[in-house]
Amino acid sequence: MITLTPAASGHGDTAAAHHGGAASTPDDAEPMAAADPGQPGGTDSTARWLGGAGLLVGALGLGFGAGAMLRSRRPKEHS
Repeated sequence: MITLTPAASGHGDTAAAHHGGAASTPDDAEPMAAADPGQPGGTDSTARWLGGAGLLVGALGLGFGAGAMLRSRRPKEHS
């Protein structure tokens, strides 16, 4: 049988601080505020570029896949 004990405060309490619990720092510093997407420069532009590139690659793959499926289903003409 496994006996669970309560978690000790200190190292590893960052989840509690991010989910409305007490801050884990001694001076009870407030957690960093999330960036406001409406503010210029308040977003992670690298993540937006990578996300856009991923969507583009996915759309191209879907298009090429659909084209290959349609091409393979077309009856072959004999010359």
